[in-house]
Amino acid sequence: MDEQQTKLRAADTILRKGVRVPIVSPPLLLRIFGMRRMSVTLRQPSMGGLIMMSRIVTGMGLDPEQFSSLSVAECYRLVERYGDRIVRILAIGILRYWPLVYLNRPLAAWLRWRIEPSLLSYALHLMLTLNDTADFIVSIRSITHEVSYLGPIDQGSQQAGE
Repeated sequence: MDEQQTKLRAADTILRKGVRVPIVSPPLLLRIFGMRRMSVTLRQPSMGGLIMMSRIVTGMGLDPEQFSSLSVAECYRLVERYGDRIVRILAIGILRYWPLVYLNRPLAAWLRWRIEPSLLSYALHLMLTLNDTADFIVSIRSITHEVSYLGPIDQGSQQAGE
């Protein structure tokens, strides 16, 4: 097995098993008994979760050029404008399954007051690397290539010309 296949297998294993991330401080009762962090396991989101996340991200309408030179005031403005949506994306990724994913707003409201910004960025980075949109793009490309093989789009009937 070459190095590329080893990396692909390791990435697939991480996607299936998930990554445990300590992201929130626990409720007061648990902190009294010594628990300092609560962890969640981030896994690859389901297709429905990926669609929900994509709707939120595209609804933000962010442009990479906006982030090249930000002042402190502009950073606070971005946090005010998009902070709730970012936490909601993380909540969708945590819940992951169909009946639970619709509870993303209450979880996002709970996370908003308990997550530290550095841990939010770490968890969001993991979420974006684990969502594996490259596989979705490959499947879309294969569908578009398969469609050209299904019917005679640019070819006439072979028998009609003879």
